[in-house]
Amino acid sequence: MTATRYERLERISGWDSAKVADARAIVIGCGALGNEVAKNLALVGWGTIILVDFDHIEESNLSRSVFFREADAGLPKAAVLAGRVMELNPGCRAIGLVGDVSEVVSEGMVARSDVLIGCVDNVQARLVLNRLAGKAGRPFLDGGLSAWQGTASVFCDPAGPCYACGLDAQDLRELSLRRSCPSYAARVVARGGVPTTPTISSTVGAEIANLALKWVHGHRTAPSFPLSKQMRWDQAFNKFWKVDLPRNPDCYGHPSPIVPNNEPVISWNQSWTEILTNCRNRFGTELTVQLPHPLVVDETSDGVGVVQVTGNESWLERTPQSMGLPCWTWLNLDAPEESFVVELQGSPDEFSVFREVRV
Repeated sequence: MTATRYERLERISGWDSAKVADARAIVIGCGALGNEVAKNLALVGWGTIILVDFDHIEESNLSRSVFFREADAGLPKAAVLAGRVMELNPGCRAIGLVGDVSEVVSEGMVARSDVLIGCVDNVQARLVLNRLAGKAGRPFLDGGLSAWQGTASVFCDPAGPCYACGLDAQDLRELSLRRSCPSYAARVVARGGVPTTPTISSTVGAEIANLALKWVHGHRTAPSFPLSKQMRWDQAFNKFWKVDLPRNPDCYGHPSPIVPNNEPVISWNQSWTEILTNCRNRFGTELTVQLPHPLVVDETSDGVGVVQVTGNESWLERTPQSMGLPCWTWLNLDAPEESFVVELQGSPDEFSVFREVRV
């Protein structure tokens, strides 16, 4: 791609196309808002975008999602969006991950990115993103939509508010129901998502992309970068305003940045036997490995996922990779008197551009 493509952008004072071309973002949610964020990042030459969604394209998406076509009905949103982003700008690398964010994105992936962008429509998904970004020490840029209203929130100060700090009693009730009541969760899915317009999606998507650009250009302090703020739009009444996000000292889900131990070096494609042996040689023979989410490991488990590895399991010759854990997963090691965090090294070829943890 010639430099002429970005010539108008280069006229902007302080613009650095090299920084943009080297930038990495993870965008969770590939519906209306995810389409707009991806479009804007691709147009300015953003280097790498990981696009994540478990859902498939429906006809109702076509009125709000700029990249989807009638022929795409039934196809995975993330895979289709990744392909269309690279059609829009062949110089942009897009990777589509089809699945639930808690199962296909790891803290290590977020740590190797510049920003984590949320384009989701529920509390539970935002809490997962809040945890991933907070532990990896990356900014969480969250977009929200309703019919005529939209929000763009910035969470990136470990000592400041996180997403969970602002949850009220109704949010917590909904979250509890989603986790404990399958029939309630099914009704939520059946409602078919949040009704919204393409205009508010465009508005919020533009601001989220603008915030990401400010971050990679180094404009990371107020007032240029609205730390711990939420921008709000009401297009029905032509209003825009900004509010401070709350810091709850009693927040139950406040994440803190973590730096995993460099030793021992354990691999994504090592057996659990090897991983346990290496970790116990380093940290003590009584430790157990805590998994990031429940894993169904074999047909004898009756669909019940395991949450830890103790060394007594029948499947210890399997690897984290074969069990579906994403690359660069962070494992919690619980010893009798202390806990540790280690990272599973190794990644597939499509992640080769991710060289090191961002600083």
